[in-house]
Amino acid sequence: MDPASTTQAVKTGISLGTVIAAILSWDRNKSFVWIIVHGVLSWFYVIYFIFTDKQYLAARRTFVFVVLAVLALHVLVIICFAVYHLLKT
Repeated sequence: MDPASTTQAVKTGISLGTVIAAILSWDRNKSFVWIIVHGVLSWFYVIYFIFTDKQYLAARRTFVFVVLAVLALHVLVIICFAVYHLLKT
């Protein structure tokens, strides 16, 4: 794999913190504007959410939703890498 393309993909990609922040934001606010704002804040919003909304997080619905979204993201990345390597060879 070309190191330059990997570096470019990392620079332009969406981070895990952004995905989690967007999921939490949508689950709480149901607003695309807040998704963008909280996605930009990324891990800062996730940490803020955890410290300020313990009852909401304790409801387990959000926690399970976030865990499933993270697992789905990882599966998607693995599938993309597998397809890339199959097409490369």
